[in-house]
Amino acid sequence: MKNTPRKPERVREKRAPYARTPRAKAPEPVVLRGKPVPDDVLQFCEREGILEYLRLADELIARHFPDASALDVEMHEDPETGDEAVLLRLLVSGNLDDLLQRSQRYTNDWVAQVPWPQREKISITYDITER
Repeated sequence: MKNTPRKPERVREKRAPYARTPRAKAPEPVVLRGKPVPDDVLQFCEREGILEYLRLADELIARHFPDASALDVEMHEDPETGDEAVLLRLLVSGNLDDLLQRSQRYTNDWVAQVPWPQREKISITYDITER
C-alpha cells in the first residue's frame, strides 16, 4: 500500500448562535422645534450639504424667536429663477418693530455663521399675531 499524505482538516470556527454581525442603526429623524423634517427637505439638505446649517437655523430661531408657536418646514421654488430653498415658516407674537429688530439680529448671526451660497438655500418667513 502506498502512503498518501492526508489533507489537513479545515478548522471551523465556532460562533455562538447569538453572535451576529451588528446591523447599522436606522438614522434618527431630524426634528426642528419638535416637528420632524419632511423627507423631501432632508434629501435636498443632504444633496446640497446644508443639513448642519438647517440645525443652526433652528438654534438661531430658538434664540431670537423663543415665542415662535409654530414652525413649518417646506421646500420653496423661486418662480423667477427656479432655484429651490428650504423655507421655515414661523408664527410669532409681538409688534412689527420688535419683530424687525429680532429679525435683524437673526440675520446678522446667520450671515456671520453660514457661508454664501449655503445661506441662500435656507430662509425664514413669519406671520405675526398680536400679544
